[in-house]
Amino acid sequence: MEKQISYDEFLNGQVVKYVESNGVYQFNPMRRTWERDDALTAEFAWDRSYGEPYPQLRQKVDVSCDLPPFPHASEFQPGSTVLIGAYPQRSPHDFSPIAWIVLETRGSTALCISRGCLITSGYCDPRKVYGRPELLWWENSMAREICNHRFLDIAFSAEEKTRLIPREMRSVQLGRQCADSVFLLSEQVAYRYFPSSAHRQARPSPLARSEGAFMGWTEDTEVCTSWWLLPGENAYGIPDGSIYPKAILPTGDSQFHGRNIYHTDFTLRPCILIQFGND
Repeated sequence: MEKQISYDEFLNGQVVKYVESNGVYQFNPMRRTWERDDALTAEFAWDRSYGEPYPQLRQKVDVSCDLPPFPHASEFQPGSTVLIGAYPQRSPHDFSPIAWIVLETRGSTALCISRGCLITSGYCDPRKVYGRPELLWWENSMAREICNHRFLDIAFSAEEKTRLIPREMRSVQLGRQCADSVFLLSEQVAYRYFPSSAHRQARPSPLARSEGAFMGWTEDTEVCTSWWLLPGENAYGIPDGSIYPKAILPTGDSQFHGRNIYHTDFTLRPCILIQFGND
């Protein structure tokens, strides 16, 4: 039986190696990525102490020295891409810088959305939602919990978190109004900033895809996935069904219906409102 291990070694406060299956991987600070270290074998390293499991990685190690500095204020232009924070995108141990598309700037704040879809997840927990429609509200959704706990805690340093401005979810018709540091776009806002279906198409990260992200079925959509939107908008005059979560499909078109609650293979594309200057 093949051995399985995925623990991190900590040396002088830095993550330097981890062992996974039959390989040993080492972090390359110049390329900011994990690379296989063929000088060691997993069998050689198997009996060594490898520190803390992955879930404690961000809490135990300051990885900021391996990440680019916070973008200069001049880089925050609508349509530009900035690198802020880090999140596993190629493998569970690969803390790559997160690329954000700047959608809008007002004064010294910028509304940003991740360029790629970072997390494969349902909008709610389908095992719990039957007979409990309130779990479909953004207030109680699994998507909100993931965005504002797991993602927020792991993706940003303490200094970066001080720059995040909670945004009130004004478009939510059901449940209380929430002010969140990480959130999703509504259908109306998504169509405003991404006016064509091609603009709304998005790719999952390699890790999100390996975790089962739903992919398109035609040649022009096979590299794209579905990403969740806020429910309850009725932006195009649809009178019913607003309780169900909406999503952008691999085609770039939006969709909502009751079956969405069973999709655990759609993805989250986080959004942030961040202060980049001193105004």
